[in-house]
Formats: sequence, C-alpha cells, structure tokens
Amino acid sequence: MITIPPISPAESREKGSLQLTAETLVEKYREEQFVIDDFTDESSPKILPQALVYDNSVHKKALKDIVVRVDMEYPDYAIPGAIRSEAQQLLAIQKNRNPELTDAAMARLNDIVEEEGKLALLLSRASYFDYLATNYSMDLKPAAWPKTLREKLHGARLPSLKESLLANHIGIGVLLFTRDGYLILQRRADEKLSIRPSQLAPSVSGAAEFKDLKEGNAAPVYNLFLREGKEELNLDMEDYEASSIQLLGITRELLRGGKPEIFFSATLRIDSSEIRIKSRSAKDRWENEATAFFEFESFSAIKAGLRSEGLPKTMKKDIQQLREAYENISLPLLTGLTLWY
Repeated sequence: MITIPPISPAESREKGSLQLTAETLVEKYREEQFVIDDFTDESSPKILPQALVYDNSVHKKALKDIVVRVDMEYPDYAIPGAIRSEAQQLLAIQKNRNPELTDAAMARLNDIVEEEGKLALLLSRASYFDYLATNYSMDLKPAAWPKTLREKLHGARLPSLKESLLANHIGIGVLLFTRDGYLILQRRADEKLSIRPSQLAPSVSGAAEFKDLKEGNAAPVYNLFLREGKEELNLDMEDYEASSIQLLGITRELLRGGKPEIFFSATLRIDSSEIRIKSRSAKDRWENEATAFFEFESFSAIKAGLRSEGLPKTMKKDIQQLREAYENISLPLLTGLTLWY
C-alpha cells in the first residue's frame, strides 16, 4: 500500500491561491509518474506530490554533459491569449493582497532535449508577475468564474513543459555537505515568505533568475544555483568542490501546476564552523530563521567514492535519523533526499 504525506497548511500563506491537499493532487494527476519516498517504511512507501521528469540516478549524466541555454525559438514567455484575461484578474488579486510585490525576470524551463549526447535545458525569460498570475494562483477562483486555472487547463496528466501555458519558472534545491560531513539545513523564516514558511528546507533553495545564465545564451547548469548559494550562505564558487557537483534530477511540483524544480548535491571545501561564520553576512539571511547541521555517517565513504554493498543502507539510515530529528520537513527537502538516495 502506498500512502501520501500531507501538505502543510503553510505551503502557501495566501489562502485559496493553492489549496489542494497532497492526496487530492495525486488523485487529480493520477497518470503522472510520481517521486516515491520509501525511507520510513518500505512496506508502505509514500507518494510525493511531485511528477518525476528526469532521474539522473538512471541517466547518470555528468555535469559537463548538461547545459542550460536560451530557447532561441521562444526566448521570451508571454501569457497566452487562452488564459490572458484570467491571469490579469488573478494578478490584480495578488497585488491587492500584497502591494509591495516587485517584478523580476525569471528563468522559465521550456523544454528538456538531448543534443549530440548532451542534456540541454531550454530556457526563456519570464516575468515573476506572470508566475503569480499562473502557477501561484492555480486554485484561486473569483466568484464569477466557473473553473479555476487548474480545472480549466489540467486533466489527469500535466501538459508537457513545451505545451504548458503557465509561467513555469525554475525552482532550485541544493543539498550541500560540509567538508567535515554535515548536511546543511535551513529553517525557513515565518515572516515575509509566501511559500513554506517555518519549514525545513534544503541547504540552498529558491528560484532561478534569467540573469543566472551570466555568460550570454548558454551556461553551465550549476549557474542556476550559484547566486542563491551566495545570497543565502555567502558561498563563492571556490567554496564548492567542483568535481562533486551533481544533478540529482528534475521534477514538476503538482501544487503549483507543474512548476519545474531542479535538484543538485555538492560537497564544500569548507567545514561547518566556517559556514556558520560566512553565513552571518549573507545578503538574504533573513529568509531563514536558523541554519542547522546534520551529520551523515555515510559522508566519508561517499566522498571517497567507496560504493560498498552496505552504503545504501547507511545512507538510508542517515535520512531516517534526520527525519526523526526534525519536524515540518518541506516537500523540496524530501524530494531532494529521495533523488540523492
């Protein structure tokens, strides 16, 4: 039997914008391939409300064989005419709720393709406001509307990224291990955050902005998280063990209409005590009320490349102990750990 973990009421602070439970989402999108979490009870694994798009434990793409580039056919996203009227109304509601909202140019994932043996993530520029009017308002229903965006656009399976009408900007989740074997965890702040306040999050999380490409029309895939790492933990590129950076996988979060999420893991060249000091001056430290460090017994073997027969069991034990030690673990952290394992 497969059980479904609940989504916290705090997933979205704005009541009504996103309101389907995990169980309802899994039933709604029943034809999707889901991320399955079997850490706690192998006899009753849990379906996470995430559609699995790309599992790199299967494909084993090296970092050098993954690139992000601008989709030259569709370099700029605009809300399609089929939902433009609804989106304008939804954005007006969101702005009325929070007049301090500001726009930004985000990175939208248009498609994932194989090009000459490389995995290419095709991006376009999308407005943050377009995200608020689409992915973030899937279940918001003004009084005169017969259907929500979710009811109007989605059946039992998500439209492909290429066919989706939503803004679909990229979410990022990174599991970072310190040199002395600790996984960095972030307790998200309760104030000012619209998504998952107070939940336990990955070491680095957030959204990819279009400027993260930095190098023109194409860039290494890790550019998608370097800015967030700097803003949240004050990490510089030289703080990462470059050879350790791995793409774990790509999912689509069902709650926000199939918004793509990209997960990574990496080892740092600095230890936990240095991180504590560096992170004090991080620009966006306010986003997290606390930074925690959880020791992984399996770290030394993984770092040394010793994939022994008993290593998966040790890795699983580490994750089980982490889940027992902390409350209110976020969906991105659960997903990242599942893909890492």
